Amino acid sequence: MPGNRRLYIVWAGSILTGAALLAARPAVQGPETGSIAGEVRLSGPAAVDQRVVTTDERYCGSEVPSEAIVAGSDGGLLNSVVYLEGLQHNGGSANTVLRLDNEGCAFVPHVQAGMAGSRLEVTNADPIMHNTHLFLQYGSRSRSLLNMALPTAGVRLDASRGARWPGVIEVRCDVHQWMSAYILLFEHPYYAVTDSLGRFRIEGVPVGTYTVKVWHETLGELEDEVKVEPDKTASIAFLFGE
Repeated sequence: MPGNRRLYIVWAGSILTGAALLAARPAVQGPETGSIAGEVRLSGPAAVDQRVVTTDERYCGSEVPSEAIVAGSDGGLLNSVVYLEGLQHNGGSANTVLRLDNEGCAFVPHVQAGMAGSRLEVTNADPIMHNTHLFLQYGSRSRSLLNMALPTAGVRLDASRGARWPGVIEVRCDVHQWMSAYILLFEHPYYAVTDSLGRFRIEGVPVGTYTVKVWHETLGELEDEVKVEPDKTASIAFLFGE
């Protein structure tokens, strides 16, 4: 009917007008961000240390190198974790998968970091039995979180319930006492693990001034302050052993 047709035209026109207004509005912008990059170095040479093998010598050998302090010729320190202090969960989800392998009578990787609540998978690549044991450190004490046996190569287990809380997780093998690893879990995504040259980079950091800390399993912690500006990279360097 004519009246209904007129009503339809007015209604359709309103939709088009509303769509035009929505299209004309500027997109909602997220917070301005920048990056933090730098290096962690060791003053002086790193001591070369070997650990004696006491179990499964036929497969593991008589000695294995210690991974407690690994530094390059210029002092670049591997396996340091750099992170922003005091940040809470930013609303993002812990959708990463962390993997810890028992390989060559060692944990691989030796140090890693992720967000609390991430999925954690533990595997065994060796044809011998390993027993992966997770401990949450707090101060000078620790609490057992999870203990699982991996009897032979090819075993893959879900250890996610041991990665629920933020903190430092120490990993040991109850069969091979020299084996150790660390998993640092945070409530935010602003962290990085140094590479073989001691370098790190943290992307997408909201603009502001932060306390940046670096953790090392043997050398302890250092901290400094850094200012992050929009679309810029703030540089920072840490030196252990001064």
